Amino acid sequence: MRTLHFVFSLVSFGFIACSETVSSQDLRTPSEGQVVRATIPHFEWASKVAYPWPGSYRIEIASDSEFRQILHQDEIPAILEHYSPARSLPYATTPLHWRLQYVNTEGEAAAWRTGTFLHQAPTNRVKIPLAADWKAIHAAFIAAKDKASGTKDWVALEFEKGTYALTQERGAAALFEATGKDGGVLVEGNGA
Repeated sequence: MRTLHFVFSLVSFGFIACSETVSSQDLRTPSEGQVVRATIPHFEWASKVAYPWPGSYRIEIASDSEFRQILHQDEIPAILEHYSPARSLPYATTPLHWRLQYVNTEGEAAAWRTGTFLHQAPTNRVKIPLAADWKAIHAAFIAAKDKASGTKDWVALEFEKGTYALTQERGAAALFEATGKDGGVLVEGNGA
């Protein structure tokens, strides 16, 4: 006859109160007043929420400082310290505002942390026509990268809306691969 032995361990979970020292966060990216060119901005913060990260973060992006004109909002697990919206945000001539709030598992919310950034479209563009093949797109990317090199501005590589049938020739460079000059290139697919 076999005897089975089981070992049980007791795990206790504690809940964190929403005090500033435990649940605050420091906004990192975009930094205050930073110009963001990407159509889908990336947000980062340093969390001071203690392990095991119970609760969630609320994030809101608005066109006004009172957050009455919400452009995007979401709630994500508190284990994350970064976020990108699922879709593009509109470019704006005035600052956009973002804020982040920790909410514990009991539903208690910490104070909002807020920041502003400028969401502006690149002023330089290289357009790709619908009939472009692999070589033409790669050449346009190199031209955009060269145009952006040595400047602080990004260059948008803008595809005409539609369907592209691309075939990579053996040994050809990857579509968006280049060596040498550094430059900020933003690829705008426009549903292509």
